Amino acid sequence: PHTVANMMMMMMMVRIFSFVALGMLFLLFSHSHHVQASKKASSAIQPFSIQVSQDVLDDLQYRLKHTRLPDQYKDAGWTYGFDHGYLKELLHYWQHSYDWRKQEAMMNKLPQYTVDIDGVSIHFVHVKVPKRDKANETNHDRDDTHDDDDVMTPILFLHGWPGSFLECTKYIQEVTRPDSIYGTSFSVVCPSLPGYGFSGRYLHLLPVS
Repeated sequence: PHTVANMMMMMMMVRIFSFVALGMLFLLFSHSHHVQASKKASSAIQPFSIQVSQDVLDDLQYRLKHTRLPDQYKDAGWTYGFDHGYLKELLHYWQHSYDWRKQEAMMNKLPQYTVDIDGVSIHFVHVKVPKRDKANETNHDRDDTHDDDDVMTPILFLHGWPGSFLECTKYIQEVTRPDSIYGTSFSVVCPSLPGYGFSGRYLHLLPVS
């Protein structure tokens, strides 16, 4: 039982640290750009692209370089908490190997937007079903009784905790295909929950009805 408990704790810690590591840049970006509350009350949907300033990345590099790890028993491994050897490997990877600009470019391939909801800027991804190439369809494939918009079913994908809007990327291509195996194609909306990623956050308690 003791060994099983240690293994479960190890798996949980690895998962949490992985999410936290990726979330570090999201949080730094949010704080440095004050996206928590939109000062311009507007319900208009605006295009959005991720552009983290170099100052934020330099600050993260400084934090990684000056990380102070606590002491650990010799050869303790994961017995009394997070393994030092593994943590040092992660710190080295984030400082010397992780390419944020590459990840930023990858995320910006997604159609992203922001919209003001109750005074808070909400970031979201909206992927529609690709338009059918009717010119190259055969008579067997053609269905002129429905427009493309008619066969799209909207679906709202909400990420978990800890997590981000990137969780939906593994499903987008499959569910938005015009010939989806699910019998219909989905128009996917995946927001960053308030306080996560590139969405703002509520600074006051909401009234309880």
